[in-house]
Amino acid sequence: MVIDESNIKKSVIQLVLPSVAEQVLMMVVGVVSTIFVGHLGKEAVSAVGLINTVVGFINALFVALSTGCTVLVARLIGEKLMDKAKGAIRQSVILGAVVSILVCALCYIFSLSMIRLLFSSAELQVVEMADTYLRITLITFPLALLNVIISGSLRGAGDTKTPMYIATVVNIINIALSGILIFGVTLFSHKIGGYGFVGAAVAVAISRAVGGILSILVFYNPKGMIQLNLFEKVQFDVSLMGRILHVGFPAAIEQLVMQGGFLVLQIVISGMGTAAIASYQIVMSINSICFIPIWGFGIAATTMIGQSLGAKKPELAEKCGWDILKMGMPATVVLALAVFVLSSLLVNVYSTDPEVRTIGVSAIRIFTLSQPFLTMIVIFSGALRGAGDIMYVMVTSLVGIWAFRILITVLLDSLFGMGIMGVWIALCLDYFIRALMYLHRYRRGRWKEIVI
Repeated sequence: MVIDESNIKKSVIQLVLPSVAEQVLMMVVGVVSTIFVGHLGKEAVSAVGLINTVVGFINALFVALSTGCTVLVARLIGEKLMDKAKGAIRQSVILGAVVSILVCALCYIFSLSMIRLLFSSAELQVVEMADTYLRITLITFPLALLNVIISGSLRGAGDTKTPMYIATVVNIINIALSGILIFGVTLFSHKIGGYGFVGAAVAVAISRAVGGILSILVFYNPKGMIQLNLFEKVQFDVSLMGRILHVGFPAAIEQLVMQGGFLVLQIVISGMGTAAIASYQIVMSINSICFIPIWGFGIAATTMIGQSLGAKKPELAEKCGWDILKMGMPATVVLALAVFVLSSLLVNVYSTDPEVRTIGVSAIRIFTLSQPFLTMIVIFSGALRGAGDIMYVMVTSLVGIWAFRILITVLLDSLFGMGIMGVWIALCLDYFIRALMYLHRYRRGRWKEIVI
């Protein structure tokens, strides 16, 4: 992909549409899975919600490695150094494979102790179900983490279609297996599946394994954008690894700060009762609908700005960021308005619990008001990542999530007894503050001078 001022919008569309399609598929699976689990009871939804937070924290390190690979690959391709780009991908994948196996093994061994430590306020049934779900899904989690790293490298090269195709296969498998393994089907007088909560975990584990295997096979496709042998002799390249870690290390800190904040917030929510945990999980699932186009525009910002800076075109890079924001804002606002209007209907699909429904509708309506600020955050943070300005992204996450979202939630709950509703008010304040911080940083333009 060659980017210039005459084809910015075309390039954005080429990058965004596959990314949005991928997110639509992931959202559909997330929604359907949550609905399936929701019909098993609020305890089941709560258990999955707790584990998703833990998984997000584990995933943080690998998202950071993926970010480092994405940014460096975009720069190297912009510099027309394809061999070095391939070397960066190979070393990232091998490192990711080794670390992911070690991390998942430790989490499996200490699963129950970890969950009890983190969510001591949760009901015993929720804790036990969470332990079961985590142990099953950890078996194939290293393959899912490899998929994260490889997909990042492909996006850095401008290939957002291949991750979309992989997501399509993974999500179809996940939905089909979830229905069968959770509720069961009868074929020729024989019942298959029907394992309830355990079936939900097995469906996730199998679909993740398929995604990891397919992502590895991508590099052996002769028609693919990048062909390389991951298993040939790997020569450690200090220079390349240093450039990856130059971006990856701050990205790791940023992800740990962010996911650590989400984890602490989940711990706080777990003390508000099972209905609060369940409603939080449902609302976040519904609001993923609003996040669909935002994520795609963020990916476009990272790729286009990284490649433009690699080609020594800083002014083009800046123009890309502003144009992406102009294209992304209307789409997300319209979608947020639709979710606001349909909030009651959407929540009713997930749960029959009256308390969960009441909390959920109010929370969604508050959340959708923050969508313009979230759009600015995702697009500008994607732009700054593409430029290698990860330290600033880390600082904004620290300020927004810890100083505002968590602190304000605790204060609203302890001083005014607002409970779960305080979470949504604090979240909106977090988005507003971070949007202003990113706008200020992007307008100053110092990110254009960063060397990776």
